[in-house]
Amino acid sequence: MDYNDNSIDNLIEQASQRYRYGDYNGGIEALKVALSIAPNNGVLHSYLSFGLIKQKRIYAAEYEAKLGLELDPNSAYAHYVLGCLLHVKKDYQAALTHLEQATALDPENPSFLEALSAVLLDKGRLEEAKSTLTRALEIAPDDPDVLAKFGDLWLHLNDLNQAQVYYNEALMIEPQHSGSLIGKGHCLLRQGEITESKEHAIWALQQDPNDHDALTLLTNIKARQNAAMGVWWRLNTWLVSGSNTRTILLLITAYIVFRVFAIGLDDAGFETIGSVVSMLWLGIVAYMWVGPVWFNKKLKAELETVTLDKTF
Repeated sequence: MDYNDNSIDNLIEQASQRYRYGDYNGGIEALKVALSIAPNNGVLHSYLSFGLIKQKRIYAAEYEAKLGLELDPNSAYAHYVLGCLLHVKKDYQAALTHLEQATALDPENPSFLEALSAVLLDKGRLEEAKSTLTRALEIAPDDPDVLAKFGDLWLHLNDLNQAQVYYNEALMIEPQHSGSLIGKGHCLLRQGEITESKEHAIWALQQDPNDHDALTLLTNIKARQNAAMGVWWRLNTWLVSGSNTRTILLLITAYIVFRVFAIGLDDAGFETIGSVVSMLWLGIVAYMWVGPVWFNKKLKAELETVTLDKTF
């Protein structure tokens, strides 16, 4: 078969469509065929990286993203993909740099603006995130991704009614939009609607069984239903929220505080209390070690038995 530029464009379009509907394996396979035709095409490497990011194959995604930018340093899409990758890695400042470069090269692309707003939101720059999303919505008022991200902004601000307005609008445009299904599921969970929230999570997983955000929602639901497991999940979520540096500093600080407290009790003659504190610390460590195994077992059982209402 003779391949040409149109063949590569068709493969990129095929990959984009598969990505859109959560078929990342299919999209990646199409891009591998394209790369066998044009191995030095930077855009192809960037597209491949995007699919790998969605599959949480971070090391492979990083290699492809950097190669894509190296082959095409003036590509807005290459900067966008690398920015998305760095966002996943919680390197917010570097992510911001690349996403700002992407929007500078292509200021009318709503996907680039949406990704930029997500980083600004995680950095706590709420007004900038809102203004960036407003620009994206002016460019693409019917883009479900942008509408869902606006919902995420209001969810972050705990305005559940306003968040659901945007999620519902996105779902009217694209009824199977996973980001909106998951976001609305989080709103319903906070409102105590456990069953409906679970249906939204499962519906998203029907489209992509490996959807990290849908699994996170289902895990939140399980944590709400089981108090003992919920303690582990909430503590774990608090520890890992924010940058990796923050997580490491929190763990080091907690250990130092514990050691100083335990040594202080011993020096003050309260050896018995010090021993109890040490045992409590060991209990917490054991709980954090056993917790995920227990939690995952329960979650797996939940996934195996849950059924979706066909009228959803």
